[in-house]
Amino acid sequence: MNEEVKTETKKGMSRGCLIGLIVAGILVIIVIGSGIVCYVYQDELLEWGLEKTTEMIALEIKANLPEEITEQDVDELFEKLKQAIKNKEIDPSKIQKLATQFQMYLEDQKIDEDEARAIMEEIKEVVEF
Repeated sequence: MNEEVKTETKKGMSRGCLIGLIVAGILVIIVIGSGIVCYVYQDELLEWGLEKTTEMIALEIKANLPEEITEQDVDELFEKLKQAIKNKEIDPSKIQKLATQFQMYLEDQKIDEDEARAIMEEIKEVVEF
């Protein structure tokens, strides 16, 4: 009575492991793809981000206008800044400095009159207005 014990050995991976590897592979492809897209369109993304930031800054300045500045002055200056950025008339290091200043001013989410004057002067220096 010598019975042969048959043992089944599974070849390959379990179904759960295979699904996990497929999901991980898809995620890796998505991350690599988004990295490539961000690299290719980095100038446009930076320009878009700076444009949105300047819009927020302009709205905050208009909300707390100093007496000597009108809304039209703000609109003209920020339009000049947008055009200069779009036409690449401004040195990238100056744009970086200006973007850093914008972030600093937006930290408390409120721009008072003194900050508004300082921002306007900085923009005038950058765009040579």
